[in-house]
Amino acid sequence: MKNRLLLESIAQIAMILFIAFNILFIALVSSAVGLALFPKFEVVEKLVCPVGMKIEVNTYHASWNEPGESAIEVNCVGADGQRIRGKELVAIFSLLGAYFLIIFLILLIPACVVSIVIVHVIFTVIKKSLEKRVPG
Repeated sequence: MKNRLLLESIAQIAMILFIAFNILFIALVSSAVGLALFPKFEVVEKLVCPVGMKIEVNTYHASWNEPGESAIEVNCVGADGQRIRGKELVAIFSLLGAYFLIIFLILLIPACVVSIVIVHVIFTVIKKSLEKRVPG
């Protein structure tokens, strides 16, 4: 019984690590696509701007941009007109991290539960088939 529990635990941990690695890749790619398609920087305003300031995102077409391309400028603007410029990288990585965490957790939790159940069922079936073969 202890051997079965140990083997089943090792198999479940291996399966969870395999699933987590694959979901990690999926979440990284999906969050990058999400950032490109849905750049909602207002979501990370509290991470990017100091207290009392609002995020301001401007999209512009620079002279070096190809047709159809645009660039962004992210600033923090206070009620008194004070402006903090150059928050693009902080905003992009904050939003990318938020998208990543959401996607990773939404995919990982159900996948781990399902994998634990599947491994348990497989070990139960193997145990029952071995009990049928061994007399007594």
